[in-house]
Formats: sequence, C-alpha cells, structure tokens
Amino acid sequence: MPDAEWQYCLTAITNHLVSSGVVLKYNSNSFKYCAEDSTITCNQRIYGTYKYICSLLHEVGHVHQMNSRFRTLPASKRRNQAIIIELEYTAWQIGEQIA
Repeated sequence: MPDAEWQYCLTAITNHLVSSGVVLKYNSNSFKYCAEDSTITCNQRIYGTYKYICSLLHEVGHVHQMNSRFRTLPASKRRNQAIIIELEYTAWQIGEQIA
C-alpha cells in the first residue's frame, strides 16, 4: 500500500473514531478495544502496513457492535463460545462496511 494511500485511510478512520468519541493509542503490541474507557490500542510494530489498517477497522467494528443475540441464553461454555465467535465475526463485517 503506497504511503499516501495508507495515510489517507488512517486519517479517515481516525476522524471516524474522533466523531464517535473513541481515543486511539498507538503504543501497544496488540490491537484491543476497551469499551469502559472508549479507547483502541494499536500494535505499533505493524504501523504503516495494510495489516494495521485492517486490524484497526476490526477494532472499529467492535466500537459499533450491538450486544450478542446469545446473551439471553442460560450461561454455559458453549454460549460463551458462541458469543465470542459472533462478536468477532460481526466486528469484521462492521469494519468492512465502515471501510
């Protein structure tokens, strides 16, 4: 990905996050969204790569997710696994739509 295109994508995503009230932190070794303090931490080791943009969009997807439709089921290991799978999958879908 050319530098100008990469910077354009990062700026667009950052502007989207600012308008959503989410703070971006660049000094991590992994990607993570924390709903409690509305922050996304980013893996600084892959800064400037296509993978960085894709991973960031996934985390943006988590920002806009609804609660799992499985949350009303009785607690169990399988329910918890289904929730995780559903939330990870839909975060990719939402991130793609935002892109």
